[in-house]
Amino acid sequence: MLRALLKRLGLKQKVDCSNSNIWTSLRTKGEKSVLFAINLLSAPMEAEITCQPGFKNAPVRTGLQHLEPMTVKVMEIA
Repeated sequence: MLRALLKRLGLKQKVDCSNSNIWTSLRTKGEKSVLFAINLLSAPMEAEITCQPGFKNAPVRTGLQHLEPMTVKVMEIA
């Protein structure tokens, strides 16, 4: 529901994650970004994550990411 609401407001989705149990956040400053993938569950999770930093012309695919339970994975995008 939140995704549909944000789309109706005209906002562009910058991060796409194949696993809805993994939370993501993309932080950008200038021509550097940091992508956070967060697994708050007590089981390991995997996901394909794609992001679109403002300074890139094409999406960045991170490949298959494995996250241990209760962890945050930090990925630098340059």
